Amino acid sequence: MRRLAVIVVVALAIALIASLVVLPLGVVIILTALYATGGAIAVSWANRRAEPPSDDQRRADDGPTPRPLSSKGWGVHSWVTRRNSR
Repeated sequence: MRRLAVIVVVALAIALIASLVVLPLGVVIILTALYATGGAIAVSWANRRAEPPSDDQRRADDGPTPRPLSSKGWGVHSWVTRRNSR
């Protein structure tokens, strides 16, 4: 009977130690998820309230217009085609 009591006390001690480790870890995980979700909601609200960009801003964000490849064949595709046609 005494041996059973020792086993139960040891099992309860292990369960208590495990819960002291697992519970704070669960709280950290939940708080991290709430923080990330709150950040995502804040960004979406900020984007919703922001004014749409003007045409000038939109053009500036696109960057310079890329030049088309010349018809003389200086692009990589034409170099590969020329090399394979030999």
